[in-house]
Amino acid sequence: MNIQEQYFKGVPDYYPSMYLDGYTPQQIMYAVRNKMIREYKKRKMATVEPEITEFKITSEVKVK
Repeated sequence: MNIQEQYFKGVPDYYPSMYLDGYTPQQIMYAVRNKMIREYKKRKMATVEPEITEFKITSEVKVK
């Protein structure tokens, strides 16, 4: 565990009145960043398109 992880260890998920509870701006931004990343991953997983697993190629050759 590095110093940054130790510093932000007790920071909860972001909520609008964090500044009133005595969290520093750095801790609030850390919470916001984590919340944004978590929501991005959730949206990305919800809209995953199926992978293409099969290709069909038809070719024709004519010899004169």
